Parts: sequence; C-alpha cells; structure tokens
Amino acid sequence: MAGVETVESWEHSKNNFLNSTWTDLTWEKDVFSTLKFSYDRLPDETHTKCFLYCALYPEDYVIQVDDLIHKWIGEGFFGNDGKRSVHYMHCHGGSIIEKLTLSCLLENVEVGNGIYVERSIKMHDVIHDMALWIARDQDRNKNKVIVQEDAQAISQDEVENWEMVERISILYCAKSWIPSKSWTNLETLLLRFESDCAINGLQNIQYASQLKVLELRSEKIVSAEGIGCLNLLQYLSLRVTVLMNASEFWRELENLKTLKVFHLFVGDANFIPLQLIRNLPKLKVFRFHVEGLQDNTTEEGILEELECSSNLEELLVDITTERGLNKLLKLAKLQSCIYGLDLRHVHSQVDGPLLLATMSKLKNLQYLGFLFLENVIDPSVCDTCCLSMLQTVVISYCNTIHHLTWLKYAQLLRRLVVGRCDSIKEAIKGKIILEDKKDTIFPSLEVLSLNELPNLRSIHEGVLSFPSLSSIDVSNCGILKKLPFDSNSAMAKLRLIWGEQEWWDNLEWDDPAAEATFHSKFQQR
Repeated sequence: MAGVETVESWEHSKNNFLNSTWTDLTWEKDVFSTLKFSYDRLPDETHTKCFLYCALYPEDYVIQVDDLIHKWIGEGFFGNDGKRSVHYMHCHGGSIIEKLTLSCLLENVEVGNGIYVERSIKMHDVIHDMALWIARDQDRNKNKVIVQEDAQAISQDEVENWEMVERISILYCAKSWIPSKSWTNLETLLLRFESDCAINGLQNIQYASQLKVLELRSEKIVSAEGIGCLNLLQYLSLRVTVLMNASEFWRELENLKTLKVFHLFVGDANFIPLQLIRNLPKLKVFRFHVEGLQDNTTEEGILEELECSSNLEELLVDITTERGLNKLLKLAKLQSCIYGLDLRHVHSQVDGPLLLATMSKLKNLQYLGFLFLENVIDPSVCDTCCLSMLQTVVISYCNTIHHLTWLKYAQLLRRLVVGRCDSIKEAIKGKIILEDKKDTIFPSLEVLSLNELPNLRSIHEGVLSFPSLSSIDVSNCGILKKLPFDSNSAMAKLRLIWGEQEWWDNLEWDDPAAEATFHSKFQQR
C-alpha cells in the first residue's frame, strides 16, 4: 500500500482483503496468504516474475543488482522482440527493484566493513519462503522450483524423475548436478560448486532444450561438451579458476547464436579465440576477465573484435597491458559501450591525465577500477574531465595518486573505495570546491571506504555536507584524526561508521555540537 493515499483506495483494498476466502488455514498458509496481499498489489506480471525470481537465492543471500537484472534480461522478462536497449532494460529493472523495496518485499543491503562495491539487495526469510510457496503454485507443484535447501536433502536419482522442474538454483554445490534427459522443461540452472569440486562433463546439459539462463561457478571445468547445443540460451555466466581442454570449451561457446548476456571470468586460460565474439551475433552485454593470456596481442585483438560487434551495448573489460590500453584509447565505437573499466597490473607508465581525458568520452562509464598501478602519472593534475555517469570507483595499490579531487566531476558517484595508497595525504584538496554554494561535492555518495592509507591526514580541511552518505568505513588510517562534518552535515542518512575503537576514541572535533551529535548516534558502532 506504499504510496496509496486516498480513503477510497484503502477502503477498496480492505474489502478485498477481508473478503478473501482461505481454506485449510494452517499457520503457514495463514501467514503467507496475508503477506501475499503485497504481492497481489504489484503493478503487473513483470513485477511478479522479477519478485519470485529472487527466491532462487538462498535465505539472507546478498544479491548483486546488476547481475540480477542481467538474468531478468536473459529470462525475457522485459520482452524478446530485440527493440529495447540494454539501458532501457536496466532502468526498467531498477524501477522494479525500487517498487519491490518500497513494498517491503525486498531489502537494501546495509554496507559496512564488508563493503559491497555493487548495489545489493536481499530477501527476508519469511518473504523468501512465501515467494517459493507462490512460485510452486502454493505448494501444489513443489518440484517446479528447486533451491539450495531442497538439494541438500535429495539425491540425484530422485531429481532425474522430476520432469516438471523449471528452475534449479544450488549456490553451494558439493557434487555434480548436471541435468539429465528428463529435464525437458528446465529454463534456469544456477550452479556454484564448492572450491574442491570440478565439473567433469556437461554432455547431459544438451537435453535441457528450453534452457535460457545458465550460471556455472567451479574451481575447474574439465569438459564443456554439450553447452553448444543450448539453442535458446540467452544468459551465460561462467566463473572458473582452471579451464581444461580450452579449445573444446571455446568451440562450444561459438555455437550459442542466441546469447545476449555473457559473463566470462577465467582464472587460467592461455588464449581466447578472436572469432568467439563474431560468432555470437546477438551479444548485447559482455563482461570478461581472463588471466594467464600468453600473447599480449590477444588483448588488442579482443578489443578490435568487440569494436566490430554490431549489437554490443554494454562492456565491462579488464585492461592489463600498455598495448591493450593504447588500443582502447583509439576505438571510438567501443568506448561508447564501456560500462565498466578495470585497469590493473599495467607495468609500464600510464598517462593519468590522458586517461581521464579519454574517460570523459566514455558516456556510459559507471564503474572504474585502478588496481596495482605503480607507474600511473598522477591524474590529480587533471581539472577538466567529465565523469557524468560514474557511480562506483575502486582504487587500490596506486602509490602515485596524491588525492581524489578529480572525482568532484562525478556527480552520480555512489561508492568510493580507496585502499593501500601510501601517497594520499588529503583525499579532497582545495577550497575551490566550496566556492560555488549551489554545487555540492559528491551529492550522491552513499558509501565511503578508506582502508590502509597510512599517510592520510584528512578527508578535507573544511566541512562537507555529504547529503546522501549512509556508511563510512575507516580502517588502518592511523593519523586520520578528523572527519569533515559539523553537527548538520551527513546526518540525514548516515547510519554506520565503521572503524577501530582506538581510532574512534582519538577522533578530534572542532565543533563540540558535532562531537556530541555523532557520539550520541554512533556510540555503539
């Protein structure tokens, strides 16, 4: 009923609620039927499908929003006519999550010292059980959806007889759970194997002819035979540490002609065939990170192939070589697709100001990572960059960056994580930031994490308002003695301050009212 204000609407809802006929009122059905009132009030079928999908994750599981929306795209919840852009579907998915959160059917995850870089949600235990109850036709078809708890109690032989199974999600898998011939209605398969479990073969997966969404996480994949037969697959997420029989693996993937969303994270692979991208004609979203490439030209070749991909709209890419970075700076079409950029372990010198100037052309850049860059020319000298869509920044082991004032142009920045940068003494420098009273630095910042910055003396010499800030995490910043707050700043939404007790006890305050306010609000943190 959130947002419903008129007496007539409340009266109508009350009458519908009281006139509902429930039979066999066990405790479970009584509670679920009451909670189902919120579910029944959702605007349309798309909202209900997206809500029920969240029950595939275990209770209290932290669900990353971007990954969830990508799965919804793969399921076809936003339509399969191909006319809607990825940006449109992201906005639609975000709107649905906002509605579900407002209706108390989902919860935003509060961040703390286990910082979640991406926006995350979770589902309350009772709501989770209710969603499963609805997804299983109010428990009339209990085998329709199989999740973690069921998998722990049943054997593979039992599962093979369940022809009606539509969705399986086992995110803590200790044994092989690959579909057999009888699973002809299976549309979703999410399997995350424990660290010591390897996937020895996927040949039976070819019989899941209706499969649209497949996620596999494993320490090792020995054989990928069978994946290439999934003619309806639209979402594929593969995270594997060791990839055996790589040539066979890539050949199978090249057959996925309907694939729209592809997450590929491989810890050890010698190569990626350049023809892989061109053989995926409908690919719209590609996120990849592959370690162990032996030929430095491979990174350049992959970027060139992506540049030629006609349907690609969203790209998250890791750049680890100077040649790959130089190639990226030259590919104008590809730059418009970049959603996320991780620049890591580039051993040669990186021109920070030039990089920022190029990033100003990345109109869709929302995530930026600078990781293990010991030779980056300090981008702090740049004063004319445009980071209009940037929402998340992670900087770690970059000991030539002296401050972060250049991020003042990122007006949508929501999460800033900085760690292990010995060169940073003051995060935000200069009074020029505060000269224009109409502007607020970091107006959207929700999470600020500062870790292992041994020379950090201040965040800013003055007071900053931080109107959206909800969480601060400070650890191993021994000489940081002040926070840039007065008794009014950051108080609207700030809920958590994490830090060592010794650091908290030694904080210094210029404003006694601010000290009293913060100690009264956060004395138990």
